[in-house]
Amino acid sequence: MAGVVGCLLATACHAGPDRTPVPRAADGWVLYQVADRSVHLVEARPGGTVVNISDRLGGTGPAALSHNGAWLAVTMADGCAAVSTGGFTELEKVTSHGRCTAPYAESLDLSDDGTVLVFNGSGVHERDIFLTRRAGPDDWSAPRNLTGDGQYRFNKLPVLNADATEIVYDCSTGDQSDELVDICRVSLSTPGGVRSVLAQPIGSGDQAWTSFHSPAYLPGGGYVFECHHPHEEMVCVLPPGARQPVRLTTAGVSDDNSPCAFPDGRIASLLDTGIHTIRITRADGSGAFAAQDRDDVLDVGIYCGGQPVPGRRGPAS
Repeated sequence: MAGVVGCLLATACHAGPDRTPVPRAADGWVLYQVADRSVHLVEARPGGTVVNISDRLGGTGPAALSHNGAWLAVTMADGCAAVSTGGFTELEKVTSHGRCTAPYAESLDLSDDGTVLVFNGSGVHERDIFLTRRAGPDDWSAPRNLTGDGQYRFNKLPVLNADATEIVYDCSTGDQSDELVDICRVSLSTPGGVRSVLAQPIGSGDQAWTSFHSPAYLPGGGYVFECHHPHEEMVCVLPPGARQPVRLTTAGVSDDNSPCAFPDGRIASLLDTGIHTIRITRADGSGAFAAQDRDDVLDVGIYCGGQPVPGRRGPAS
């Protein structure tokens, strides 16, 4: 794989944009953006190989990667979302008879079969979350507002569950900051029905949880998310049935942000060390290593996709 991916990254391999199918990453991918909004994939291993998706396909962020790593979505120059299969060689715009059904997304997520796209933008509230489904090329459904019946002014950063029947997301009655944010969920099939997962504050004083942000589903149930104590950001989990967040970030580590979960339970997050680096741990927060610490990752959400090849023991397995 190293030779093929090396050619993917070497401009001498092709005169124009590379259209060689990207090999499967043995340990899965993390999708991220940098300051110019270009979209990249990095292998989920120490110092992982990086593939510049924007150079290959022309799209930029906002972007997303499906849980199984088989599909990704990017944003085109005209503001319309477009999707690509796991070889990442070409894009299909999210349109219906030439009309974009996912315009000007601020954040988005994509199902494992590439047929369900959720995204947030202006709506009934200042920000709402919308759903569009693919029936075929240039045949995506009209966007449906999933959060229009909810009471929150700002609804953003949707993440699909494994079978694409529900989303979890940031919900807030305040402004667009990451402070004083709750976590909500809503079904894709049942109209209305916004449910609270966690609402701040929990506790009081220096022990209070003051915000919950950037949630994702854990494969065994429950959620992983960014959680705030006063003056501290870390990664927490909410086990199934629990009502109190549990700190996952190890003691002595802070400024740990915007997590996502792999299908096998590993967690990726952005650790602020002066620049935002991609940190990967086991499900219990141990075994941490840096997959990408060469560039400052834009803190707009990262996406975990794929899992180790059967029979391979990855660095954080």
